[in-house]
Amino acid sequence: MKLSNQTKEIVEQASRTLSRLYTLGLTPLQIMILMGVRYMEWEATAGDSSAVSQSPNLPKLFTNSAYHAVKAKYEEHSRTPPSRQGFWNAVRGLPRERFLYVAPHKKNTSKRSISLTAIGDALFEYPRSIQLY
Repeated sequence: MKLSNQTKEIVEQASRTLSRLYTLGLTPLQIMILMGVRYMEWEATAGDSSAVSQSPNLPKLFTNSAYHAVKAKYEEHSRTPPSRQGFWNAVRGLPRERFLYVAPHKKNTSKRSISLTAIGDALFEYPRSIQLY
């Protein structure tokens, strides 16, 4: 099978990104969360409002959306999805490394906004529009 030069370059970029994330000691669940949030941020700016709040200025992603995206990927491959506690344990490790920002929840609600930081976004080399998992 012949691949175009652009395809080869994207595959190399994705491979470097995955190896970097594993070298940093991130768990597979943390890697899926980072990739999922990055892709959902791209979707939000591309006009897909499925995981975005109705804020006129900045699209906001919520941790609940990230959890359901990860859960769907596990179920798609007939695997047991992580529990909410397992998901939150994985998420809590990412702000300590400054890869992810999780906002405190607003008063009288349990919704928490989530986004990649500049450091977290710099980990990725391949285009935002590609969802690896």
